[in-house]
Amino acid sequence: MNAKLFLFYLRIKPLLYGIACFGLLLIIYNQFLNYRHLSRNNKPWILQSVSGGNSLFVMHGDEIKKIKLCGIKGGNKEYLKSLFDRGNGLLIVSPIRKIDNVTTAEVFVPLKPDYEKEIHLNSEMIMFGMATINNPDICPSSEYLKMAASDSSED
Repeated sequence: MNAKLFLFYLRIKPLLYGIACFGLLLIIYNQFLNYRHLSRNNKPWILQSVSGGNSLFVMHGDEIKKIKLCGIKGGNKEYLKSLFDRGNGLLIVSPIRKIDNVTTAEVFVPLKPDYEKEIHLNSEMIMFGMATINNPDICPSSEYLKMAASDSSED
């Protein structure tokens, strides 16, 4: 390697590292701002009623929304209600898409007594044979839905 080129490389190397570190910090800061924006708009999801074996109505802020459980079809309405009875009415809803005022989502129920554990309703309904799997690939937890379906078929 040419001596002048090597000396130039040694001088510019810290600058290149600095630029790379600045770029990474900028990406991290942008993600932080996006997260803060989402959490600031995060109103509680409160169960209003179970309308079917795979759908429910929730209060989100000051509006009532219909939620359809992602990746499942059919479902036992009474069993779904019983899963909600294990919580306090507050839900963790992870919306995926909205079509015709119906939000498709994954829904979690924090469990009594300490509400630190939670049930993933979508996979719970499939695992215990209370619903059938339907188009799971649109769900972020599609692998859990598929595992739940394989567990329920082994019984």
